[in-house]
Amino acid sequence: MGTEVDTLFTIQWGDTITQLSQQTKPKIAQHVMQKPGVVGERTTMEQLGKIDLTKRTTRHAPTPRADAKHYRRWITLFDYEKALWFDTQDELKALLDPRNAYNQGFVAGMNRAMDDEVIAAAFATAYIGKAGTDTQANTLSVAAGGTGLTLDKLRQVLNLWRDADVDLEAEELYLAVSPDEHDDLLKLTEVINTDYNSKPVLVDGVVKRFMGFNIIISTRLGTTGGNQCIAWLPSGIGLAIAQSPTLRASELPEHSYAWQGYACIGIGSTRLEEDKVCEILCA
Repeated sequence: MGTEVDTLFTIQWGDTITQLSQQTKPKIAQHVMQKPGVVGERTTMEQLGKIDLTKRTTRHAPTPRADAKHYRRWITLFDYEKALWFDTQDELKALLDPRNAYNQGFVAGMNRAMDDEVIAAAFATAYIGKAGTDTQANTLSVAAGGTGLTLDKLRQVLNLWRDADVDLEAEELYLAVSPDEHDDLLKLTEVINTDYNSKPVLVDGVVKRFMGFNIIISTRLGTTGGNQCIAWLPSGIGLAIAQSPTLRASELPEHSYAWQGYACIGIGSTRLEEDKVCEILCA
């Protein structure tokens, strides 16, 4: 006895794998002072204090001499890693080979790890001194004041930096904000009105640059004491890289020759100078 034609209906399975929404590139880590190729569990970044000259008031005066003031910041490195397996029998049963998608996911994860290290170090205790046993807390912060990100808060940051003699023309200025604080910027007349800006501030509805700051939107910022925004100059934060992002593929004979994808990166970060990193708290 014959059957209905719907018995011939079939299913066409997907032939591609797409990554779900996630941050795939480093947004913050690429804008700090990097030290690649580190060997060891800890490393240092060396600094030199300012040198003031002595005014000579008499002829044949003795040459004034002083010791230069050297400073040191310590970075402890941490290893990030992940392995994924794909069994040889899985390969025979699956229409798709997911290994390339796994590698793309590995790279995205490593890039996020670099941002996380820098974000955590921005306001964390820094280790200083000859042996790295002394500590230095973050000193620059703009209070939430019950408001979101405002023009006044950005002015406060710039004034704090100018009071500390930070050269704002020697480096780019960066400001990392959450989507909520970016929305605060979009509400400012000074942002959306072209009469206040000689160059376009908005690009496709995104604030790219305002008041000298390059704006970076991140969903990975802290929320201690309020939504934390980070204002910094590249020389104010250091990122040490012991091992560049590394991907490996290998067979595992002891596990039926399953394929293993492996990703690892060794990184650490610290605040290098309190006067160049400022916390902005927002309600």
